[in-house]
Amino acid sequence: MKVSGPLIPGKNVMGFEWAPARSLIAYRADQDQANVFELYTTLAATADDVRISGPLVTGGNVIEFAWAPDSSRVAYLADQDTNNRFELYTSTPDGTVNDKASGPLVAGGNVAEFEWESNGDGIAYLANQDQVNGFELYISLPDGSDNAKASGSLVPGGNVYHFEWIP
Repeated sequence: MKVSGPLIPGKNVMGFEWAPARSLIAYRADQDQANVFELYTTLAATADDVRISGPLVTGGNVIEFAWAPDSSRVAYLADQDTNNRFELYTSTPDGTVNDKASGPLVAGGNVAEFEWESNGDGIAYLANQDQVNGFELYISLPDGSDNAKASGSLVPGGNVYHFEWIP
């Protein structure tokens, strides 16, 4: 059974992931506009799909996504508010709540990667949020509140290259 919505001719689903609860699937596709990749969820049993990424800026795209371990939200990287600036967002599976989880970025800054905490209560991410020439580690609640730098001070030009939640 096809579960994605109708695609415009020649367009594609470019990735999908089952929710941990297994009743929903999230997928990235240029379903509504050519070469504009947005994020959708669908019920596996009924194929009722809904776009959950917020309105994207002209030329914007969703590039990566992941379910929260409790299936309550989907986190994704997108240039949703500012063209060519990738920030971290979370959305409820029905798309009714869409929050920016990353803090304000410096000019030219981007979020590089993210990972959910094992219980889904928090999200960690690497970004040039405070300085353009280095990635630092930040943590946030899924709605963007309690955003804080977790990596501490770095030497000039320093970077955080990898992180991992401790179970």
